[in-house]
Amino acid sequence: MKATQTTITTRIWTRAMNRFDEKVEAACLRRDGYISRILEVEVPHLNAEIPIPNSDVAARFIVSQLDLLDRKPVSFKIPRVLGGQLDQVCASKKIPRDALFNRLVFLLATPNSAIRQLFFGGGQWTDDLIKKYSISEYLRTERDRIFYPLNENVNPFAEIREGIDLYADDEVIVKSAHPTTGELIDMVQDENNLRLPRRFYTYVFDNKQFRDVNLFGLNCYMPDWAIPGHPDQAARSKGLDELMEL
Repeated sequence: MKATQTTITTRIWTRAMNRFDEKVEAACLRRDGYISRILEVEVPHLNAEIPIPNSDVAARFIVSQLDLLDRKPVSFKIPRVLGGQLDQVCASKKIPRDALFNRLVFLLATPNSAIRQLFFGGGQWTDDLIKKYSISEYLRTERDRIFYPLNENVNPFAEIREGIDLYADDEVIVKSAHPTTGELIDMVQDENNLRLPRRFYTYVFDNKQFRDVNLFGLNCYMPDWAIPGHPDQAARSKGLDELMEL
């Protein structure tokens, strides 16, 4: 009989993994089943939010930054089909798979204060999101999760994505040709560069958001201009300096 499960072994930041395990145990959840449910939601998002692959330089940089973290090997049993889908997306987008697992575990384990800093510049995003909806609208959209908490839907990052969309109103989307397929994709004109729109997986974590904490290894996508010391970063900085002199 063909196995329906596969085992994925990854190395995850020890501090984040320990905290995640504590939260899973406190919630009386089966860790592998919970991760599987999350991946069922997140793999399609990963594929959609990152339409263009990392460069080889960016992928190598992310891996090098992961290696700076104190990590431990962790194994998850997930559905075999889901594992294949995950590997296909990571390969086609040049996403280090360990970076994805570290990003997910860290964000599942971290408090709202860190979420606020990483995605919203310290802003009170939850308050702003509440103001956007009336209570009736919220109950209507979140009815199943509120009134039927034991249903199979697991989507822990839904509110973060809502908050990102709320603050992305100022982004002017332009259509640009995909670098390899020629297909038109959404991009944003940002100073002198085209960049991907702000999405859950395109926010770049770095070594400046928290004192003495390097989160570069938790990125699933990094434009070359975000890599410290890369020529594209120097060109971007020069362009910004010139813009300020106008």
